[in-house]
Amino acid sequence: MDMSDEATKANCLVWSTGKFSKECNALYVASGVTDLAVSGDTALAAREYDRAIELYSAAINLDSATDTIFANRCKAKLAKMLWEEALVDAQKVTELNPSSVFGYKLKHAALHGGQRYDEAIEAFEIMVSKLDDAPGTRIQ
Repeated sequence: MDMSDEATKANCLVWSTGKFSKECNALYVASGVTDLAVSGDTALAAREYDRAIELYSAAINLDSATDTIFANRCKAKLAKMLWEEALVDAQKVTELNPSSVFGYKLKHAALHGGQRYDEAIEAFEIMVSKLDDAPGTRIQ
């Protein structure tokens, strides 16, 4: 075997071991999540809440969800008054981004909507403390 055959064989081996496949799959997933999230944003803005929930859920199922995707799905669930489901998403937002003021705002809204007022007050107090800690914010 000459050198070019060895190089070809090595390249084929890299491809066949799955490295290439994994890299392509990761690229597809990242682009798929972005497309789904953008479509979800469009549906949310159009008040098509069921569609937005479907699209954000599909993005989450691709295992690349961010706190923003959970937050947006939470907003759609809040609009449909799905308090418990919205609370699960709000909790995921704060789990993924513990400093998220918005995550605690969503949690407060879900708890308040579900008439869990004591817990809603706790979430509100945490939200305010996060605002106090955030650089460049001022409560008036």
